[in-house]
Amino acid sequence: MAGLNDFFTYQILKSADANIEAKIELNPAHALYGGHFPGNPVVPGVCQVHMVKTILSDYLGCQVTMGEAKDVKFLSMIQPQSMNLLSCEITSQKLDEQRYKVTARLNHGETLCMRLRATFNFEEEK
Repeated sequence: MAGLNDFFTYQILKSADANIEAKIELNPAHALYGGHFPGNPVVPGVCQVHMVKTILSDYLGCQVTMGEAKDVKFLSMIQPQSMNLLSCEITSQKLDEQRYKVTARLNHGETLCMRLRATFNFEEEK
């Protein structure tokens, strides 16, 4: 699967109950790095959240939007030239007919790059 116009691809490795493990491969040649930041590209925080949203949406089979971000921490810069392979762990819990409570982590090897606790709202089937 591809996301954000070829910004990244991913593959879900494991999914059980409400737990998802995915492998993400970044495209270090993507145009967005020309502006973020020239000569020292890093993955923008909003794009990291977008990766989680995309994987969760595809897994659930419906569009999701972030309703409330309770805790978002960007702990280590992701430099796509040297850190183009990431792992993503998502745990979700259905709160009601329209909301999921989500905890997610993006890692590069043993390095925790981003941690997220949020509520996502979902819509009808895609």
